[in-house]
This record gives sequence, C-alpha cells and structure tokens, in this order.
Amino acid sequence: MAYLLSLLVLILWNTTFNRKYTFQSTVPYRVAIAKLAGFYVIFIPVFTVFGDALTNHGWNEYLVLAITMLANLVLAFFYNKHVIYHA
Repeated sequence: MAYLLSLLVLILWNTTFNRKYTFQSTVPYRVAIAKLAGFYVIFIPVFTVFGDALTNHGWNEYLVLAITMLANLVLAFFYNKHVIYHA
C-alpha cells in the first residue's frame, strides 16, 4: 500500500513539474494525467509480476526495486516526451 501511495504522489508531482518546467507544455493537466494513468495501468501490474518473479527466484529485493525504479524513470520519461507532450 505504501508503494502505491508513494507512486501516486510521485505521478502527481512529476506531471505538474514536467508539464510546467521540463516540457513547458500547454497540454491540459487533466489530459496529461489521463494519459499517464494509462501508462501506469500497464506498468504497475507488469513490473509487480516481474519483481515478484525475480524475488521468488532468489534475487535481492533491493536490486529488483532498483531495476523497477530505473525502468520507471526511463520508460516514463520517454512516454512523457513522445506521447503526452510530443516534445
């Protein structure tokens, strides 16, 4: 539950920050949030299953968390850049 709450706060903060400063976009906030929600509807289940599978096979949970965070950083950036803000 803490993971989902922190992810929600992260999404809201990053959407606001990216829209205003990173991409300097005029895309309406609700549209940006809706498109990003679509991304996370896929990302969260896929990486939850992926992370559980790796930890069940003996991988260190912090390593799996680091991989998930890195994947989130890279994939969300490119999704923001090319799908949401068309920069």
